[in-house]
Amino acid sequence: MKFNGKKFLEVGYHLENFSKEEEYQRSAIGRYYYAAFLMARDFYEKNLNRKLPRHESHKKLIKHFKKSKREEKIIIGKKLEILRTSRNDADYINRYINMEDVEKSRTTSEEIIDSIEKL
Repeated sequence: MKFNGKKFLEVGYHLENFSKEEEYQRSAIGRYYYAAFLMARDFYEKNLNRKLPRHESHKKLIKHFKKSKREEKIIIGKKLEILRTSRNDADYINRYINMEDVEKSRTTSEEIIDSIEKL
């Protein structure tokens, strides 16, 4: 059975609430991103009836949504790009991650998933 990427939201919620230590908060941002990414990827693959290429898959998926003619998809692409930047910052950039960063990532992920489910 195929994994439901939306379940990563639950993992993000758990990490965010389990500890306010920065490593948990950074990890929560990552789970929020992957929940949205996997839902967007599954939508892409189902509706185009083809697999998302593995090479630069994140960039390609974002580009696919942003170049759509449908405003809802363009917004999904823009939000996914913002969320990806937050995830990259949380994983690779040595700057303090605060609760506002985590909350913004959670909200953006939830908005992306909600928009995909309405398409």
